[in-house]
Amino acid sequence: MARNLMQAGHDLVVLNRSREAMDELAGQGAQTAESPREVAEGNDVVITMLPDSPQVKEVPTRSSLPSP
Repeated sequence: MARNLMQAGHDLVVLNRSREAMDELAGQGAQTAESPREVAEGNDVVITMLPDSPQVKEVPTRSSLPSP
């Protein structure tokens, strides 16, 4: 989804539970964030794509990414 949005000309700030996935998107032009707060600051729209209910509850309240 992120790649499609960037190909459509949108600027993205991304946060992923996988550092590798974030680095890949950064290499394609996305800005990366270290916390949900950082994603939300200065952005009008936030899209989440999470696999299941536990992650939907956990990720928005996380203060930062887990250490690699």
